[in-house]
Amino acid sequence: MTRRPMLSRERTTRKIQSDRTRHHIEYADDRVVRLILVDAPATVETDSEGRRIVTAKGKRYVVGTIRQDGVRPYVHYWSERNGKTFGATRSTTGDAKPGTVGRAIWSAVTAG
Repeated sequence: MTRRPMLSRERTTRKIQSDRTRHHIEYADDRVVRLILVDAPATVETDSEGRRIVTAKGKRYVVGTIRQDGVRPYVHYWSERNGKTFGATRSTTGDAKPGTVGRAIWSAVTAG
C-alpha cells in the first residue's frame, strides 16, 4: 500500500481568478469551481426608543429615515454598541456595491 502525498496532483490548481463577488478556480485535473457571493438578508427591528436597528454582516447599525437630497435618495447609518451610536456617520444609496454593509442596509430599509 502506497500513500499519496498530502498535496497530490489532483489537488493543485491551474488557474484562479477572483474579483469582489465572483471566484473562478480551475484545478489541474480539469475540475472547475465557480463561486458567486450573494448578500445575506439583513434584519430590521425597532428598539425601545423607536430607532430602527439593522443587523448586517453580524453587526448592528442605527438607521435614519430615507431622505432625498438632489437626485438620489439616501439613508444615514451609525454603528450601534451597547445601545448607543458609535463611530462616524455613514450614508448609502441604492447603487452601493453588492456585498457591502451599505448595500445590505439599503436593501433592508427599502424592502417592503
